[in-house]
Amino acid sequence: MIRPIAAVTETIGRWQNKAVPLNRNKIAELAAENWHCDAGPLLETVQYQPKFDLYKGMVNTVQWYRHKGWL
Repeated sequence: MIRPIAAVTETIGRWQNKAVPLNRNKIAELAAENWHCDAGPLLETVQYQPKFDLYKGMVNTVQWYRHKGWL
Protein backbone atom coordinates (compact mmCIF):
# COMPACT_ATOMS: atom_id res chain seq x y z
CA MET A 1 0.00 0.00 0.00
CA ILE A 2 2.79 2.42 0.90
CA ARG A 3 4.73 1.96 -2.36
CA PRO A 4 1.94 3.34 -4.59
CA ILE A 5 1.47 6.25 -2.19
CA ALA A 6 5.21 6.98 -2.35
CA ALA A 7 5.08 6.87 -6.16
CA VAL A 8 2.19 9.34 -6.18
CA THR A 9 3.87 11.78 -3.77
CA GLU A 10 7.08 11.52 -5.78
CA THR A 11 5.19 12.38 -8.98
CA ILE A 12 3.44 15.32 -7.33
CA GLY A 13 6.79 16.53 -6.04
CA ARG A 14 8.22 16.43 -9.54
CA TRP A 15 5.25 18.41 -10.88
CA GLN A 16 5.71 21.02 -8.15
CA ASN A 17 9.50 20.90 -8.40
CA LYS A 18 9.70 20.17 -4.66
CA ALA A 19 11.35 17.46 -2.60
CA VAL A 20 8.91 15.17 -0.84
CA PRO A 21 9.55 13.36 2.44
CA LEU A 22 8.10 10.07 1.20
CA ASN A 23 9.40 8.67 -2.06
CA ARG A 24 10.37 5.26 -3.41
CA ASN A 25 13.99 5.64 -2.26
CA LYS A 26 12.84 6.42 1.28
CA ILE A 27 10.66 3.30 1.29
CA ALA A 28 13.71 1.18 0.46
CA GLU A 29 15.67 2.88 3.22
CA LEU A 30 12.92 2.38 5.80
CA ALA A 31 12.49 -1.26 4.81
CA ALA A 32 16.18 -2.06 5.39
CA GLU A 33 16.87 -4.71 7.98
CA ASN A 34 18.93 -4.29 11.13
CA TRP A 35 18.07 -0.74 12.11
CA HIS A 36 18.79 -1.72 15.71
CA CYS A 37 21.71 -0.07 17.44
CA ASP A 38 22.71 -0.51 21.07
CA ALA A 39 24.73 2.44 22.33
CA GLY A 40 25.08 0.85 25.78
CA PRO A 41 28.66 -0.43 25.34
CA LEU A 42 29.84 2.93 23.94
CA LEU A 43 28.16 4.90 26.74
CA GLU A 44 29.77 2.62 29.29
CA THR A 45 33.20 2.93 27.67
CA VAL A 46 33.13 6.74 27.54
CA GLN A 47 31.31 6.94 30.89
CA TYR A 48 28.51 9.10 29.54
CA GLN A 49 24.92 9.14 30.75
CA PRO A 50 22.43 11.04 28.54
CA LYS A 51 20.10 13.50 30.26
CA PHE A 52 17.10 12.16 28.32
CA ASP A 53 16.05 8.67 27.32
CA LEU A 54 14.40 8.33 23.93
CA TYR A 55 10.85 8.72 25.26
CA LYS A 56 11.62 11.84 27.32
CA GLY A 57 13.58 13.32 24.41
CA MET A 58 10.67 12.82 22.04
CA VAL A 59 8.21 14.36 24.51
CA ASN A 60 10.54 17.32 25.04
CA THR A 61 10.94 17.80 21.28
CA VAL A 62 7.19 17.71 20.61
CA GLN A 63 6.61 20.25 23.40
CA TRP A 64 9.27 22.53 21.92
CA TYR A 65 7.73 22.32 18.44
CA ARG A 66 4.28 23.08 19.87
CA HIS A 67 5.65 26.04 21.85
CA LYS A 68 7.22 27.42 18.67
CA GLY A 69 3.94 26.93 16.77
CA TRP A 70 5.41 24.37 14.37
CA LEU A 71 2.87 21.70 15.35
